[in-house]
Formats: sequence, C-alpha cells, structure tokens
Amino acid sequence: MKKISEIIDYRDSYTVNKVFETVKQKREAQKIKEAEEKARLEVISTHEELIKDDEDIIHEAKDDDGKYFFKNILFFTNDRSSESNKTLKNLENAVKNKGVEIFPFVAEEVDYKATDDKIEWHDNENKYKIDEQSNVDTIVITRLGVQDSEECMELIKELQDWGFFVINPIQSAKKASNKYSSSVLLERYEIPQPKFTLISKNDIAKGEESLKKKLKDIYPDIGKDEEKDKEKEYVVKILDGHGGTGVTMQTGKTILSMLQMVFAVDEERELLVQKKEEADGGDIRVHVLTMRTHQKILAQMKRKKIGGDFRSNVSLGATAEKVELTPEQEEIALKVAKISGMPWCAVDIMPLVKGSNPEVGDNVVLEYNASPGTDGISEVI
Repeated sequence: MKKISEIIDYRDSYTVNKVFETVKQKREAQKIKEAEEKARLEVISTHEELIKDDEDIIHEAKDDDGKYFFKNILFFTNDRSSESNKTLKNLENAVKNKGVEIFPFVAEEVDYKATDDKIEWHDNENKYKIDEQSNVDTIVITRLGVQDSEECMELIKELQDWGFFVINPIQSAKKASNKYSSSVLLERYEIPQPKFTLISKNDIAKGEESLKKKLKDIYPDIGKDEEKDKEKEYVVKILDGHGGTGVTMQTGKTILSMLQMVFAVDEERELLVQKKEEADGGDIRVHVLTMRTHQKILAQMKRKKIGGDFRSNVSLGATAEKVELTPEQEEIALKVAKISGMPWCAVDIMPLVKGSNPEVGDNVVLEYNASPGTDGISEVI
C-alpha cells in the first residue's frame, strides 16, 4: 500500500504545481550533470597551447647558468636528518651548488601563526616567516608525517591560499592516502583495478551470511559453490597504510575470522578488501610529473616480490630493477597522475598473467601514492 505522501491528487492545483516543479528540478539537475561531464572532459583532454606554455615553464625552471628559478624549498617531513631521510638526501644532492636553500621542518613539531599579511612558524630547530617574500621563488614539498599533524596541515593550506606551489596539495594527498577514496576515484575514471569493497564491523554482524553479501562486489558468483568460495583469494588493507604495512592476504576460508579479530581490537576501523589478481612477477612503480596539461614520466622501476611474500615494497626488502613501460602502462600512469590532482605522483601498476582476467586486461593499478619513497628508483635511473 502506498504512503499518503506518495499519492498525487491531480484535482489539487498546488499538488500539480509541485509535480511540475519536481520535474523541472530533475531536468535542471540533468543539465547540470551534463555540463559538469563536458567540463571534466575538457579538463582531461590535451590542449596544445597549454602544453606549449607548460613546456616553456619547465624549460625556464633553470637559468642559463644551470640554476633553478626557485631559491627556497620548504620541506615538511617526519625526519629532518638527511642521513636517514633518503628523499631529503637526494633533494640536497640535486640542488647542490644551484643557489637553492632547503628548510626542513618536522611536521609533528610545527607550531604556526597566520595573519592577513604574514605567516610564521617553527619546529624544535628551525623557524620561518613569510610576509613580503614572493611566492614565485619558493616551493613547498610535503612528505610523510604531514597528514598526522592537524596543525601542519592547516599551515600547508595557508601556504596554498597564499599561492605557493605545493607538492602535493593537502586535499589531493589526503585522497591518495585513503585506499578506499582513491579506489573510488579510479573507478569513476574507469581505470583498471582489482574489484574492491569496503568492510566495517556491521558487515560481519551475521557472520558469513552478511559478509558474503559484501563480497559479492568482488566475486558475483559467491554462494553458488561453498568449496570454491573457500579457495577465493582476497587482499585486505587498512585504509591509511603505506610501505606495504597493514596488508594481508586471505582466502574465503580465513577472511571472516581475520575480520572478527580486527574489529574486536578496533570497532571503528574500516578495511578495503580487493580481489587478489594473478601478478606476472611483481609490480611497476611509475613516477609522473604533472604541470597543468603537460606531463612527464620521470622514472619507473619494477619491484620484485619478496621471497615467500606477495608484497613487493622496496621498504620491506624487495629489490628493484629497470623496466620499459608498454604503451598501455604509460597511458594508465599518465591518466592516473592527471586525475590525482598532484604534481608529483607515483602510480603502482601490476602486470597480470596473460589472460588471467580478460575483464580488466593486462594491467591493473594497485594504488597511487602522494609521498613516494625514492629508495630503489634512484638506483635504477
């Protein structure tokens, strides 16, 4: 039986007008949606004039004497020592004798104050102030640790509002650091990736019965053959993990007990569950630079899996080697970097065993990274 609110009385002029207004709103919403899609396609498409402008920008990044146009690098990280911070060490080597000064700040130590005409901040060792200084000769680089400090994130937002070039912007970096949010973005732009679903404590409230409903997002045929269901393989990830930590592989036989254990420890936690694809010997990390519509692949490496492990993170002991990208892999890396909204993006692509998953093709994107490490990549380029 219909609810009273669903019954339309066409004898009542007010009701009829309300119906026409609803139809009108729906049509306007559709027009807005079509306009947004058109705008998105224009952003994604390559414009030759803008590309030429960006090439000029990149070309002019260095003066005739080999020095860079910027004089200062504000480097926010979780480790100020270049002896243990490989990325900072590589950065110091890159700008050595180029007239560039690096100012490292530890994110969790940052304390700042901002007014309309100045920003000043300090950590336990360094302090900095911006007032009359031009934002053209200073760039900001954010690394691991920034998103663990609310105060440091607010400072970076202030610098973004002042027009400083930030690598990488806070909002884009936050999305990249959330494995579910980034997977949704990849799905929206039809990037090949393993099938996935988000799991919370409520999804296992009725044990296998409720869990299987969620796992149908990954294996639509689940529930038809219990024995085959036990052999299905999954990769389970915490949403904010990095460097290969917080990742485990499970089968249909073990996944429920593992989830029950996690939610017993932390009821509020959510997990990303992916289909385990059949990798063709490790994955490929691609570093991409994006400046508006101009893009450049800076470097790539193949990461070979750790013995007896399904992970291939260099930080966990995996080895890196040189690799040539296929045209498809190049296209995927460039598209992911563009939609990420980040000037510096590392895209992790896993080549699949030929024919193992015709639905997605020969490659899938595992994730993209807002703060990629330089271990491994600096040795193979």
